[in-house]
Amino acid sequence: MPITETQLETWSHVGSQQQSAATYQVIRSVLEHRDAPYAGRDFEILTFPLD
Repeated sequence: MPITETQLETWSHVGSQQQSAATYQVIRSVLEHRDAPYAGRDFEILTFPLD
């Protein structure tokens, strides 16, 4: 199923990048929280450039 032009337009807006950055920060804080059941385990959070 192809991605529509409308969907591509939506994803290309800066607002979606800002929302993605906010979502990333929330997920990262949950993963790194000291009370998480996996606290103290060795893991790496990878990031990818948006450009």
